[in-house]
Amino acid sequence: MGHAGACGGGASRGRGRGGRAHAEGRRGGRRGGERGGEASQWRSVLILVPLVLGIDHMDARYLESLRRTFAFPQSVGIAGGKPNTSLYFIGTHRSDVLFLDPHYPQQAVDFPEGPISACHVDTSSYHCNTIRHMPLSAIDSSLALGFYCATQADFDDLCDRMRQLAQLSNGAPLLTVGNKADLATYVVKEVPEMDTSSLGDSLEDTSDIEDNWELV
Repeated sequence: MGHAGACGGGASRGRGRGGRAHAEGRRGGRRGGERGGEASQWRSVLILVPLVLGIDHMDARYLESLRRTFAFPQSVGIAGGKPNTSLYFIGTHRSDVLFLDPHYPQQAVDFPEGPISACHVDTSSYHCNTIRHMPLSAIDSSLALGFYCATQADFDDLCDRMRQLAQLSNGAPLLTVGNKADLATYVVKEVPEMDTSSLGDSLEDTSDIEDNWELV
C-alpha cells in the first residue's frame, strides 16, 4: 500500500508501498502575495506519486479511489500497464480504464506561425480511430499517479481532494496528505540503548556516527 506523507508546495519526491511522497516549496505565489515581508513566487509543479497497490495483482480495495482520481482537474493520468506491457491511462468508463499505447508513434504536426484557429493542418494524429480500454481491475499494481498544478490554488485544491478521498477509502487510502509539521512524526529522535556487554570486543566502535535519522 502506498502513502504520501506531506503536501506543502513546489517540487515533489515520491515513494510507493509504505513510502511517503513529500512535496514542498514556497507558499504564496499568485494567490498568496507577500508573506513575512518577502514576495513568494509559486512555480508550476508536476507531481508523480509511485505506488504499489498489491503484490501479485491489483488489490480491489483501491479500485474505487483509483477511478476517482481521474476526475481531479489536476490529473494528467496514470503511468502503468499490464504484465509485460507499459500503458498510459487517461480516463475511465464504467468499470474500464481508457489508455494510450506509448509505443505507438504518431506523425508530428508542424504548425505554421499565426493563430491556431486559422491553420489548415492535418491533426488526425491527435485522435484515435479505436478506443483502447481494459478492466481497471486488470492493470498492474505498480503504477504512478500524475498531477499538474499550475497555481498555488491548484495545489491546495489537490491536497483537499486527496484528504477527502482518503476519508472515503474505507481504511485503504491510496495516499495520505499532511502539512510540513507532520514530518516530525517520522523523525527517529531517540535510539534505545542495547546491552552489549556479553559481546565483548567483537563490536566495532560506532559512537561517532550520528544517531538521528530523518525520512524525507
